[in-house]
Amino acid sequence: MSELIQPVRESYAHNSRLYDFMANKADLNQIVEFLTWDAEQPAFYVYLGHWENKVPDLIQSALVEHIAEEKDGDHSGMFIRMYDDLKKQTGGLNVELDEEQTARLNYIFGDTCAQEQSFGFFLGGFLATEFMSQKRCQQLWDGLRRLNIETDYEYLELHAEADAHHWIEVDEKMIQPSLEKNLTSVDAIQVGINHRLQTSANFLKFYENKYLF
Repeated sequence: MSELIQPVRESYAHNSRLYDFMANKADLNQIVEFLTWDAEQPAFYVYLGHWENKVPDLIQSALVEHIAEEKDGDHSGMFIRMYDDLKKQTGGLNVELDEEQTARLNYIFGDTCAQEQSFGFFLGGFLATEFMSQKRCQQLWDGLRRLNIETDYEYLELHAEADAHHWIEVDEKMIQPSLEKNLTSVDAIQVGINHRLQTSANFLKFYENKYLF
């Protein structure tokens, strides 16, 4: 696993100064502005569902289990309720999104990606996304609490804690069995990781230049 996760741990996408800014300096408007871009991402269970019938039988049950956890726990609903409440507290902040940026960022979560890419690519993107989510949610949560904002923190609290081990489950239940049975390759998984890291880094640099630094 070390050869796969180390590039994620060391990447700009995981260590952008934007996240430290959100934790330690951002005001509510800046946090909501950033979350508005997140709100354009498809629900995570929708993303995973694109691959449900496209992964090998060996790991399909693990994927179905993760989809069920997302849906039954209403993770998407948690985010929407939190976001809507925070936006209301800003007085209805209006954020103009860049459609080209969001399309590039969200390609990996869409059905077109599932049609064009291998399931090894999916596993790499899934792993990187789960690994990076914990730190991202923790720092947003820290920023909101620093500002003494009253809202439902369930989404951020859950993902700041659960995503610390979700990426391990992706590795143990999906990646390692697939590699052991030669159903995919480390190279194919690395392509998915690299795509996720590069598109995220490109977006973060764009965002930092446009809004913050």
